[in-house]
Amino acid sequence: MNVFISYRRSDSQDLAGRIADHLETVDEIDRVFIDVRGIARGEEFEAITDAILVRSDVCMVLIGSNWQGPRDSGKPRIFDDADFVRGEVRLALNKDIRLLPVLVNGATMPAADSLPDDIARLPKINAAPLDHVSFDQDIDALVSTMIRDPDYRRARPFWRRAIRTGLRSLLGAVIGLAGFLLIALLSRAYTDQALDKTAGNLAGLLALGTICAVAGAFYPWWRRRK
Repeated sequence: MNVFISYRRSDSQDLAGRIADHLETVDEIDRVFIDVRGIARGEEFEAITDAILVRSDVCMVLIGSNWQGPRDSGKPRIFDDADFVRGEVRLALNKDIRLLPVLVNGATMPAADSLPDDIARLPKINAAPLDHVSFDQDIDALVSTMIRDPDYRRARPFWRRAIRTGLRSLLGAVIGLAGFLLIALLSRAYTDQALDKTAGNLAGLLALGTICAVAGAFYPWWRRRK
């Protein structure tokens, strides 16, 4: 499968590169085209993108809050006949290339009457959401749609999962200790005696602190997302 990523640089440039990086790790995808990597200096931009797009299986259209472009002359840039984004969507529609609109970071699909007639069919295509906060889950769902495999889930390196889980556990332990200190302060304020006196002795105090830290460290495992 060959995937073409269509996006507006002023709208979703950073996320487009991140998506391309992830798609390149998918075995079922042979080639991912993104303009900043696929066009050499001195080559004609539109000729290259058109030639690659017509040979692609999927055209992923990233739609952010500024996808239609700035208003240079009363209308958004998407109404400019020479607009590259408009040209890519138009070509994909005309060649019956599979279009996959992706709504980035909470963006909404533009209404048909806010688009030029030649791409007004775009809002009729069911779009997929993708947010930087839930990126891993969203990109898996996106790939699952593209390769038509409802059970797809990208295998991630063990070291990456281990580091992420370790950092979450460390943060949980810090939060647990912070809760312990808050309990100590409240105990002092309401009982007018140190927490070690309330807990019975120093050993009881250390045990209580350890319980708070361990509980905090394991909290990310309890809340682990599937």
